[in-house]
Amino acid sequence: MGKWISRKYGKLYFDGDRKYGYGGYYYDGRWKSVVKRFIKFYNLKKKDKILDIGCAKGFLVKDFIDKGIDAYGIDISRYALSEAPKQIKKKVFLGNAKRIPFNDNTFKLVKSPISGGIMPVN
Repeated sequence: MGKWISRKYGKLYFDGDRKYGYGGYYYDGRWKSVVKRFIKFYNLKKKDKILDIGCAKGFLVKDFIDKGIDAYGIDISRYALSEAPKQIKKKVFLGNAKRIPFNDNTFKLVKSPISGGIMPVN
């Protein structure tokens, strides 16, 4: 049963018992230091557009936006997206790496755990 729940990526996966997934995935600021390193390493400037594929609840997107980066996210989980912070709800979308709901060359940087890392576009 645990694998089935995990594959559904719903409430039980994100906020249910730890044996089925995250065991409660809440904003705690853990991505702030990651965002600082991304900005420095990729020389990101305010208003640069980035995409987080597999953004879950959008916490990394939120922290980029807080630093002035024009960040967006996509995820396959309707539940996770519904639980995104209120201020970024218009920046996170249902989608996956096969069907990205944006035009080509929209982003300076695309982050994807699926690819194993980061894909600078330019």
